Amino acid sequence: MAKKGQNFKTYTPEFKAEVVRLYEEEERLGYIAVAKRLGIPSNTQVEQ
Repeated sequence: MAKKGQNFKTYTPEFKAEVVRLYEEEERLGYIAVAKRLGIPSNTQVEQ
């Protein structure tokens, strides 16, 4: 749950497209590995 004063990271459309490309094209990479590779702090952001 968000806390008062918390800042959220925003991602560019290009970055989001790269996440989708990695997930779809790299068959051995799951969403957890994609999140780690791109430095996304929460793998659920990739899963959704």
